[in-house]
Amino acid sequence: MKIIPFSDNRGFAYSPFVVIVLILLGLAISLHLTETELMVMESIYKEGQINRAILDMEELKSSVNTIALFASYGAISKKTNGTKEELEEEINKNLNEYLKDYKPGEISTIEGNFSIYVEKLPNNYFLVKTNKMPRACINTSELLLCSDLGIERLIDKKWIS
Repeated sequence: MKIIPFSDNRGFAYSPFVVIVLILLGLAISLHLTETELMVMESIYKEGQINRAILDMEELKSSVNTIALFASYGAISKKTNGTKEELEEEINKNLNEYLKDYKPGEISTIEGNFSIYVEKLPNNYFLVKTNKMPRACINTSELLLCSDLGIERLIDKKWIS
């Protein structure tokens, strides 16, 4: 029986073929993991863009409601003893005038005009609601988001008189 020392044993474990296969396997695994991480990163980026656009649109809606409150108070103070139709006409005029040149940086377009109606409520309150509303759009190369700018605002007249 012949004993082969370990130092002379250069069998399959040390062959260049196995080393090359292991290197290629490692490269394939790292490439796969890199592509997977890239897809996850892209989806997170797109989700962030969508969330930002939604927040920008909600900010615009909040601003429009504040402008509606301001326009209503201005109309009530000008027409203290006016009819409901005169009040609606004045609020429409004020609201459309304020919004005509209002272009936040995030919003691409605001198309259309407001048409509101006023409901008189008990205890000196008015409810201002929209019949017709403009449409605001955020239009970028990757995203198109449009929303109507509806108003439903409770106005307390007692602070004006």
